[in-house]
Amino acid sequence: MDYLGKTRPRRLTMLPDGSVLHDRAMSKVRNGERGRGGVERRLVALGAGAVARSRYVWNIW
Repeated sequence: MDYLGKTRPRRLTMLPDGSVLHDRAMSKVRNGERGRGGVERRLVALGAGAVARSRYVWNIW
């Protein structure tokens, strides 16, 4: 879904429960950053698979 306004145009990720998954939250999960636990728990509760923790898995992409 695209929303245009005074900030830069961006694509929002809408979750099945109607909430938005923000770019920063996705970045924390992708990069294994501090504070990602809550985001991961929320995604798993909505049906996502658990995040792989192996560095090898992340480096093959």
